[in-house]
This record gives sequence, structure tokens and C-alpha cells, in this order.
Amino acid sequence: MRRKVRGHTGWYRAAVIAGIALLAICIFPGRADAETMEIRNAADLAKIGREWPSNGTYELKDDIDLTNYDSGDGLGWNPVEFLGTLEGNHHVIRGLKINRSGTDSVGLFKELGTPGNPAVIRNLTFENVDVSGKNAVGTLAGYLFAGTVENVKVLSGTVTASGSDAGGIVGRSYGEIRNSSSAAHVNGGQNSGGLVGYGYSGGSVTNSSASGNVEGTGYVGGLIGKNDGVVDGSYASGDVTATEEYAGGLIGSSSKSISNSYATGYVRSTANRVGGLVGFLESGVEIRNSYAEGDVTGANYTGGLVGHASNVKIINSFSLGQVTGVNQVGGLLGYGSSAVTLENTYARGGVSGNDYVGGLIGYANTLQLSVTASASFGDISGTGTYLGGLVGKFNNGTITLSYAVGNVTGTGLVGGLVGSAGTSGNIASLSDSFALGHVNGDQTVGGLVGSCYTHVTRAFAMGDVNARNFGGGICGDKHSSANVTNAYYSGNVTSSDFMNTSGTKLTAEEMAQPDKLVGFSFASHDDLAKTWVMPPGGAHPLIINPGIVTTVDLNQPILGEYNYGDSLEFDVEISLSSALTEPDAAGS
Repeated sequence: MRRKVRGHTGWYRAAVIAGIALLAICIFPGRADAETMEIRNAADLAKIGREWPSNGTYELKDDIDLTNYDSGDGLGWNPVEFLGTLEGNHHVIRGLKINRSGTDSVGLFKELGTPGNPAVIRNLTFENVDVSGKNAVGTLAGYLFAGTVENVKVLSGTVTASGSDAGGIVGRSYGEIRNSSSAAHVNGGQNSGGLVGYGYSGGSVTNSSASGNVEGTGYVGGLIGKNDGVVDGSYASGDVTATEEYAGGLIGSSSKSISNSYATGYVRSTANRVGGLVGFLESGVEIRNSYAEGDVTGANYTGGLVGHASNVKIINSFSLGQVTGVNQVGGLLGYGSSAVTLENTYARGGVSGNDYVGGLIGYANTLQLSVTASASFGDISGTGTYLGGLVGKFNNGTITLSYAVGNVTGTGLVGGLVGSAGTSGNIASLSDSFALGHVNGDQTVGGLVGSCYTHVTRAFAMGDVNARNFGGGICGDKHSSANVTNAYYSGNVTSSDFMNTSGTKLTAEEMAQPDKLVGFSFASHDDLAKTWVMPPGGAHPLIINPGIVTTVDLNQPILGEYNYGDSLEFDVEISLSSALTEPDAAGS
């Protein structure tokens, strides 16, 4: 006889489910709803994404040596996707080796995160890496789709891409990278960077750095090759070498603004758009509180800070390296189009090229140029035309409270401050500025401006001018639509054909006498809120930058202490103090 037993079936099913759950925890301890899984050796690490879930939570409990590890195919480590959290606990992974030059998305992990499952990697260090792949190659991951990488360091090794998008930490990134660094040597094609190959829109790199050398074809940067994300408080110190366009000490090309960042390595390319900080800036972006130290060599559109920019603002920034290029070559900016604004900037290295060469800007082919409180230090030389101590040529706009210190040598349209200013349809403006240095050329050579379609007021030039024809102490050739008032020069002017007489000739001694410089507004003990100051014992007046008015002591000689860099104020996130001592206005 059969009897029905009620309730046993439910209990049995519950027991079976509990047993399966317990077994799952034992077999898959890294699952998202389980406790954090401990990784102690290479075998444990290799189980992630294979025997253990890719979306689990893991932490390293020991350093891991992968020097002799191979996944079984003779190609070294075999990466997988990771969607979870990995806490490195500051442990080191040594000897990561991947030799998959025909494979995309290569690194310790193939890809990190998805939009619905962002990955997190923290506090992890790599040593002696040797990672090679095709496209999207990095030490940590080939592709950071979504998530955060924080305090990850690559201390040594190489990352190589036979294709594109190679980075010291990740090849491509949509995610956040913070407080991370790489010293790996990166060698790839397009989009090669010391930290990230290609930084996509929505991603960011903050308080991070790269110190390894970077080599690539185009879009090559010391930190990021091509960037569409946020960059702040970061730097690169490795050298950058490229064979195609878009190379920069920090970023090859950027569509987003950059702040509180710098680059110190040299940048070399045989192509165009090369910059000490950024090769190319897309329209509407800004650079603030940033600098570049290394020498820069390129073809056209080459600059000590930026090679080529359109509709850009550069504020509180400077460059220190020697700049060598072909055309459109500048100590700070090689070529600017649309609208260009420079405020409180300077360039210290000399500049050489052919045409359109300037100590600060090579060519501003703009609807509106605004240069304020800026300077250049160094000799300018070119084999062609449009050469200036500050700007080679600009079509429209204003220059004020600015100066150039250095000799300028070219063929035609050569000026101590500007080679050519304004056009017949756009009269430019130049005020409260000066040039110190000899100016030499064949024709249209001026102590201040070569070709003068500009109103000049409260300005001076000190240095000899040598020209075959059309030479002058202020303007080499002043057009009838331009006005020159309260402008002075003291050097000897030699012009065998035509000599322009714009401006007032003073002796060297008179240049140090405020009453001779009619129209200039000089500071006094009772009123420092003026444009000019005549230091005791000085050979000429100096511009008072509003940022350093309070440092001026009219009772003390300041000629050897007037450092333009002193007025630059930078974010405290990075230390720039060692680079803020510049030559004084007299070039000492």
C-alpha cells in the first residue's frame, strides 16, 4: 500500500539547491556574490576567466613570477577578458611575456570591462614585461572598455604592436586611469603612447606619467598617442620618435583640453605637426598650466609646445627646448588658425627653419590673434621669409605687454618682434612691447616689425638693423594705413636702398631715461599700477606683468632678477618650480 508523504519533496529540493550552491562556492570562489578570492601564484592567476569567473573579485597575496610561464602554445601568456575587481595589494608581477604579434587586444588581460560590467584594477606593479601583439596592445590590457585603473605601475620592459594602438599600460581606453605610470619602451604604428595608445572620448588620464621612450609612425605621444579624453596633472619624460604626422612629447593629437601637465623628452619626426607637448590640437581646446622642456625637430607646423592648433587658448604655459623645422616653426606654437589666444606664455629655446619662423609663434593665419604678457628668449634664424623674434607672421589681431630677446636673421620680412603684422584689409595692433637683439635680412627688415600693416604704440627696439633695402629701426616697410606713435629705437640702421624712418631714434643712454620715452606709463613709489618700470641702473624700461607687480622694488636693481616665469602660477598637483627661472629681459 502506498502512502503519500507530504513536505519531504520540498525539503529535499531545498537541500539539493543548498548543496549545489555550496559546491559552486567551492568550485567558483571568485564569483561576484562570494568572498574575495586570493591569488598566490601564476596558476591561480591563469584560472581567472577560465576556471574562475571573469567578473569575480580577486586580490594578490604574493608577488608572482611569470618569467617561465607559457600557456601551452609557445606564445607566452594567453590573455582573457576581465569584468571584475583585482586588488594588487602593491604586489609585483614579474616577467610577463606575450608573443602574439598577429593577435588583437593583448596584455595581461585581453579586454577590461563592458559598459554594464566595469572592471577595477588597483595597486598592481609590473616588472620586466615583454608584450607584443597586433592592434590594441598594453601591459595591463589591450582594451579598457569600461572601468578604472588606479595606481598601476610598469617599472620596466617593452610593449610592441605590429599594428596600431600600443600603450605602456593599455592600448585603447574608454575608462579612467589614475595615479598610474609606465617606464616601458613602446614601439608601434599609429596611436602609440607611453601610457595609452588611443584615449577615447569619455575616458580620462589624471595624475599619471610615462617615462619610457616611444616610437611609432603617426599619432605618437610620450603619454598618449591620440587623445579624445580628459588629461590633467600628468607628464611624460621619455623621448618620442615618429615617421608620420602628429607627434608630441605628451600627446600626438588631442581633441580635448590639457591642464597641469608637462613633457621633458625630445620629440623628433620627419613629418608635419610636431610639438614639445602636443603635435596637433583640434578646434576649441585649451592648454593651461603646462610646459615642455625637450628639443623639437620636425617638418612643417613644428612648435616647442604645440605644432598646429586651431581656435585655441594657451594660458600660463611655456616651452624650453630648441625648435628646428621647415616652415611654420615657433618656439611655442608652430602654426595657428582661426582664433589664437596666448596669455602669460613664453619660449626660451632658439628657433630655426625656412619660412614663417618665430620665437613664440611661426605663423598665426588667424581671424584674430591675441598675445598678452608673453615673451621669447633665443636667436631666430631662417633661410626664407617671415621671421620674427616673437611672431613670424600674423594677419590680424593684437600683441601687447610682450617682448622678444634674441637676434633674428632671415632673407625678407624680418623683424625683431614680428616679421609681418597685419594685411591691407586687416590692420593689426602692437602696443607696450619691445625687442632686444640685432636684426639681419635682405629686404623689409625692421628693429620691431618687418612689414608693418599695424598700429604701433608705446614700443621700442634695441639692436642694430642690417638690410639691403627697406630697413628701419621700428618698421622695415610701413604702409600708409598703419600708424606709429611713441615708438623708439637705439641701434644703428643700415639699408643701402630705402630706409624707413618710422619711430624716434634715441641714444643708448636716452633709452634709460623715462622722460625721453614720451607716452610710456611708468610706475612710481606711489603708483605701481602702471605698464612700465625703469629699474635703477637699467639700460631700458621693463614691462610690469600684473601677476608680479608686488615683487617690484623700485629701490633695488631688478634687471638680473626680473624673471618672466615668476608670474606663472601652476596647480599644486605637480611640481614645476624647478623650471620657473628664466632669463631676464636683458638677456643675461
